[in-house]
Amino acid sequence: MNIAEKVPASESRFTVRDVVEKRSRRDRIADIADWVVTNVPWTIAVPDWSDFHDRWPLLTRADLAAVEEELARRCAAIEAGATDLDTIAEAMTGRPTYCAAAADWLTLNPGKGIADHEFFRLFGQLTRAELILAALDHKQRILRGCRSQFVST
Repeated sequence: MNIAEKVPASESRFTVRDVVEKRSRRDRIADIADWVVTNVPWTIAVPDWSDFHDRWPLLTRADLAAVEEELARRCAAIEAGATDLDTIAEAMTGRPTYCAAAADWLTLNPGKGIADHEFFRLFGQLTRAELILAALDHKQRILRGCRSQFVST
């Protein structure tokens, strides 16, 4: 038995409209996730940020769940090293002085991280993009330090 025999014909047909609507929804979810990354502080849940509802007033619960899933997917890809971090950094915007200050703190406090109470207090208003940029800056500093130690020995 092949797949066509298992799936009734009424359920197996997709129209061009179905494909376009699915792509349009996926693009909208990606646009909303992009907005969240550059506008919502990393310490605040998306639905708890009042500006989010002002910007996206008619978002359904299903759409909000899809946005959360997209954000989680992006985070997992970054953590797994499945993305080009330089490309990500080039596409993000943020306040450079705040990103640098967060990177400084991370560099000056080895063994501590973003879950540390002091980091949370000092940098809780960074957007997700700024937090990612700070983490990338911190990582580059570590790599430069490792390279300079390797070269000098």
